[in-house]
Amino acid sequence: MIVNGEPKYVVGEQLHLILDELGYSGKHFVVELNGEILSKEAYTTTKLTAALLSRIE
Repeated sequence: MIVNGEPKYVVGEQLHLILDELGYSGKHFVVELNGEILSKEAYTTTKLTAALLSRIE
């Protein structure tokens, strides 16, 4: 996965858990997934799969 232009290895597929793992919990930020901005509500319902996963900015 590419996070802010850098390759990262993460465990799991739930976006909100990945954001916690990367240290974003409790911070103000916007998630752009493959060119689309996600609503905050989508963080808990979005699953990242190998087919979907490429860039998080």
